[in-house]
Amino acid sequence: MAENISQDVILRSLGIIVGKGSEAYKDLDRALKTRADADWLAAKTSFDMLTPDTRTKIRLHAESYARLIADDMPDSKTA
Repeated sequence: MAENISQDVILRSLGIIVGKGSEAYKDLDRALKTRADADWLAAKTSFDMLTPDTRTKIRLHAESYARLIADDMPDSKTA
């Protein structure tokens, strides 16, 4: 479950920063759905083609969003 949340955070941040119509977003979305090696390679290639500044913005957004949703999740130690 945590893996799916992490992937959703990255996909969401990618969509917000570069747009859901971008090749990078579409490739990652497809890779997450198919889990095919070729789709993962396409997603990596598309992401690597983004500028370093854009990748940094995606990372910062994802970190911020992850902290936000973590605050809303019940603490597993108290469950």
